[in-house]
Amino acid sequence: MNSNTERPQSLLDRWADFIRDVARGYTFTIYDYENDLSIRDHLERMFVELNSDSVSALIQQRVEVLDDVYRRVTTFVESPPWKHSRDKSDLSWWWHRVPNKLVGDLAEDLKDL
Repeated sequence: MNSNTERPQSLLDRWADFIRDVARGYTFTIYDYENDLSIRDHLERMFVELNSDSVSALIQQRVEVLDDVYRRVTTFVESPPWKHSRDKSDLSWWWHRVPNKLVGDLAEDLKDL
């Protein structure tokens, strides 16, 4: 599903679930992590697509709360390690963060970071 067809609540739920996984210790691969980070990209595009300012404001508030949690459970990196990203200069801030707690496949994938 993409941001054109997925409901705002579904995207918010997926972003919240991803952040919970990151806080607990994300055990999947770097490719899975990249895929899950794209949820936040979809949310960003959704803000532009929404017609109602009040709906957009409510969603934006929820996203900001979730983003704050994501910032707390991750660490900033100048050069994002994500393998599928060609031009890293235009990546949004959430792509410049790695989990504080590295475990499983992702820990292995990022061990040389």
